Amino acid sequence: PIFHSNLIVSLLSAGKVREAQRAFENSARKSIQLPNADLVQGLVKLYRSRDLHPFEYLAAIDEWSAAMGWPALKILVEYAWNNRNQITKRDQQSVRKELDALGDGTDALVSIYSQIGMIATATGNRDLALQIWRHCAELPGGSVYTPNIAADLSQLGRHAEALDAAERMDMETPRSWTILGNVRLHAGQSDLSEFLVYSHGKKSTVSSFQT
Repeated sequence: PIFHSNLIVSLLSAGKVREAQRAFENSARKSIQLPNADLVQGLVKLYRSRDLHPFEYLAAIDEWSAAMGWPALKILVEYAWNNRNQITKRDQQSVRKELDALGDGTDALVSIYSQIGMIATATGNRDLALQIWRHCAELPGGSVYTPNIAADLSQLGRHAEALDAAERMDMETPRSWTILGNVRLHAGQSDLSEFLVYSHGKKSTVSSFQT
């Protein structure tokens, strides 16, 4: 029985939801008593659902990330992003209050989207993360996420696009300069001995680099 439970969870983790559903149904037909059957059934139901509010998916991701690992939750992040139109003005007002309490002036919707984007990056879905950062960049105050566009393009091996994005990104933070250096390094425009380390908007050349 433990094998069947592991198989179902593994299929869900790989995004093979239909196969996981069939495996669960086959276990039921064969009267196999799955360990933690209710938990497994709940997971199957969660992964099959495509119409939940993004906050529900984010809550589920938070609940299962430690047990299942980030990559296993990739499809749930996609669901959350695809359902972003369900985020209401009331949802945004609630987030606004939380941000105000922290002294954070970030636009509420941008804050919500950026959370989904960071989780997408954590799951290894950089294509989705890139899509989210580009969307954020078009919203009020979203320019702070333009460095993420350059970083994800670089990680995806799209170096020419990454260099272009890096030249046009917001350079107001030290992180932006670090990303610029990394993008140039990965694009082959500098080597480790000439790698530029950026700090507070100022760059200095490292004469030697130890690995």
